[in-house]
Amino acid sequence: MTDQAAEVARLRALCPGAELLQDGNSPVVFLPSLKVWSGGVQHTVDALLSPRGHHTYETRLFFSVRLPPGLNWQMYTLLARTWHAVSWRGISAAQPWLDILASHLEVVK
Repeated sequence: MTDQAAEVARLRALCPGAELLQDGNSPVVFLPSLKVWSGGVQHTVDALLSPRGHHTYETRLFFSVRLPPGLNWQMYTLLARTWHAVSWRGISAAQPWLDILASHLEVVK
């Protein structure tokens, strides 16, 4: 099993439909029907984890919709779909992908 396959396997414990895709030369993980707590409510959204950077960010987490916190949301088109992401830095790509996801989810909690 490759390192990336092992990382996705760990993510499947949280999101069984997790699927490794490519955005150009970068791996991204599609997380369908991910359960996310935001604004005191649980939401079910599709998400896209970019564990190896996107633009000038070391890691990113994109959502299919904007979530309740009044954060600095921006829109992106990735894999022929519109995604929303919070402008948030400082989540290191040097950690396991599950930890990267957890760190990004804390931001929208």
